Amino acid sequence: MLTVSQPPVQLKTEDTGEAHLHALRERFEPTRQAHQKHIDIGKNKLRKLLEDDFLRLHQAWQQEFADIVSGTKEELPPWRK
Repeated sequence: MLTVSQPPVQLKTEDTGEAHLHALRERFEPTRQAHQKHIDIGKNKLRKLLEDDFLRLHQAWQQEFADIVSGTKEELPPWRK
């Protein structure tokens, strides 16, 4: 009978979790920084809107949707014959 010897099983004894996390962070850090840059640009645009702009936009919205937000009429429409 022929026997084949197998190499002994070796288990990793070092903690690779932290190294793996650092590798992932380096991989995705540029993406996160680019995303943060877009968020900052949006915040700057919002800061540029002045209170006058908000009032103007609010009035335009009220005029455009007055029939929807004004409530119900107190009189009934005429009857059809």
